[in-house]
Amino acid sequence: MTTFSIITADESGFGHAPTLPDFDALKDYRGLPWEPSPPSVDYTEISSTFYGTSAHGQRATFLDFSRPISKITGLLAASSEVSVGRLGGFSFMYTDGDTLFCGATARLEEPEAAFSMGLPSGPWREQQRAELPHVSDEEEAMTLASEFEGRGEKIQKVRVWAAAYLHGIQFVTETGRESPKWGKCGGSATLEVVGGEIIQGGGSAPMLEEVDEEWARGAAEVRMEVVGLKVVLGSRRYERGYSDVRPLAVEVMGRRKA
Repeated sequence: MTTFSIITADESGFGHAPTLPDFDALKDYRGLPWEPSPPSVDYTEISSTFYGTSAHGQRATFLDFSRPISKITGLLAASSEVSVGRLGGFSFMYTDGDTLFCGATARLEEPEAAFSMGLPSGPWREQQRAELPHVSDEEEAMTLASEFEGRGEKIQKVRVWAAAYLHGIQFVTETGRESPKWGKCGGSATLEVVGGEIIQGGGSAPMLEEVDEEWARGAAEVRMEVVGLKVVLGSRRYERGYSDVRPLAVEVMGRRKA
């Protein structure tokens, strides 16, 4: 795991100013800090399209398709009675022992707690209609496993369900094994991300109101290989004053091919 030193002082003493790291390298192109560390400098966002919303994002994390996994822990399957936005996230344990947290995961020993939070109100009701459950009731949801054994395989595909925010996700390994569907995953997936896929015209758009025509022509010629997924995380504050870190959106990551 890459680590960064905040300040490195010169051994010669006070004669030289301390060297600061490139803090911009610790952030994505929208200014969100990468946690626990940035991806390779060769990796970048393939496009500026988020699946979900990053409007309230506070940090970003990178799911690397090249690293074999030991276990995934995720959301419970969501029935029509459950507000997905209140159910935490998922985590990856790689075979080398590193763990990547994409929001707080539901407690396995207390699955009923996920169903005691009730339905959202006000503007959230419209989002609730966009979330199609793939299980019929609470009992059926709790019979599905919340953990998925990686068996040292790599992630090959990620299926994403998203509308106003990320509300469903499923992982497929290189041997074709499918994880449980976590969140609300009814109907066809909004997006299927395939590791190693080559995307033509994958240049990431700059943060401008109008995209320059010359830039657009150059971006159309860029070939990018899919290497992973960026997950945008945010926190939502409740009456008791605590924050619930959860995944808000995903964005496809790639590296440039000749």
